[in-house]
Amino acid sequence: MPSTNPKINSEKFTTILEISIPQAEYMPRVDKKLKEYKNKVQIKGFRTGEAPMSFLKSKFGNSILTEEIQELVNTEIQNYITNEKLNVLGSPMPVTTYDVNISKPADVEVAVEIGYIPEFELKGLNQSISLPFYQIEVDAETLQKEILSQRNKLSTDFVENPDMIESLDTLKVSITEYKDGAVVLDGQYKDETYLALAKMPKETQALFLGKCQSDEIVTQIDVLDTALDLNQAKKMLYGLQPNDSCSLQAIVKVLEIKRPRLRELDQDFYKQVFPNDVVESYEAFEEKMKQAISEGFNGPIYNILNRNIYLGLMNANENMPIPVDFLKKFVQETQLKGEKIEDQQFELLLKQVKWSTITQILTDKYQISVSKEDVEYQMRMAIARYYGFQISPFHNLFDDQVKKMMGDQENYRKFHDEVLEAKLFSHLENEIQKINQTVDIEKFKLIYDETFKDQEN
Repeated sequence: MPSTNPKINSEKFTTILEISIPQAEYMPRVDKKLKEYKNKVQIKGFRTGEAPMSFLKSKFGNSILTEEIQELVNTEIQNYITNEKLNVLGSPMPVTTYDVNISKPADVEVAVEIGYIPEFELKGLNQSISLPFYQIEVDAETLQKEILSQRNKLSTDFVENPDMIESLDTLKVSITEYKDGAVVLDGQYKDETYLALAKMPKETQALFLGKCQSDEIVTQIDVLDTALDLNQAKKMLYGLQPNDSCSLQAIVKVLEIKRPRLRELDQDFYKQVFPNDVVESYEAFEEKMKQAISEGFNGPIYNILNRNIYLGLMNANENMPIPVDFLKKFVQETQLKGEKIEDQQFELLLKQVKWSTITQILTDKYQISVSKEDVEYQMRMAIARYYGFQISPFHNLFDDQVKKMMGDQENYRKFHDEVLEAKLFSHLENEIQKINQTVDIEKFKLIYDETFKDQEN
């Protein structure tokens, strides 16, 4: 029978597992496998089942012997891990190897090193821990700006022949390549396209505001739409590919000013904005708008809370017992192929290991599970979100795309982890005290940027 001898290093959280596999244990398995080959494998020059055993041994013996020994070794390793209930980090690494031959079988002695994370008390979760939970105060300027936006978006008519450009206008323009104070001869040209001032950076908007039809504005093509980067702007405006060259400067000529006629503030408008509510007055409409604006920040609000929970857990468990030396060696030998790992890379990896360990402990504590249906739902919501929820997430138009995504292991794991993390934080939010703090939108944006400025840490 195989036997094992563990040599535990409790300070470095590793075990050297010495494994002995007697010849009498693996050779019968090898002989059995060779007989199976004899009866199944077609070998040139021999009828099936008539190849001499000596020939089979010389051709297949060493590879079969290695497979059988390795299977026995793997079984002993797994049995030890299971019996000791080890939370293994990475995978066992060979310390010694064996050299046996089918013509000279011998007892096998091999050793592997196992790195593990021992049981420890998870800190950082109790009702004495309090974290800010932000609530958005909507000021009058923001409210009126959003109401104006809705009146503009739901417009059904246009103002005739507006004189000067205003901030809600859409412009029909032509675009001509420009460089060093002159039009580029044989340069790029777009005879007609549309630009929305609301999609321009404020600095670019300022160039257009107050201008009239037929006016020309010199600017750069990569600042005409905040949704377009330079390569996208080159393609959309000039039909160019990323590597094609052109001047970034252009003359934008205003061909037409399109201005939606703002919707009247009446019951029809209120009903269109809030189809599922009864809004009987302008004052009630303002309150509903404030609530809608505030709820629009729910995602970022919970992002901040969850980020703070994460940081709290990571800081509280900074000294988590981890086989650091083993991890470094494992990465160097299995992923970097012996190259030296940079300190910054290793610190990032160490953080990932710590968070993965914390996640596993809490997943077991809360008995969180993720089903295939959960993953499919997450995928459908992601697709529907991409299309602005103009189509139901459960429409059969998405079926083929979802099926393909479900079959992609990497994609499936990504969405699985998203669901798992969402469920985990849903539990964690109940483990701490949330202290309500009311802030205005500008203050909240500063808090959000500050919270996530060092997200890689």
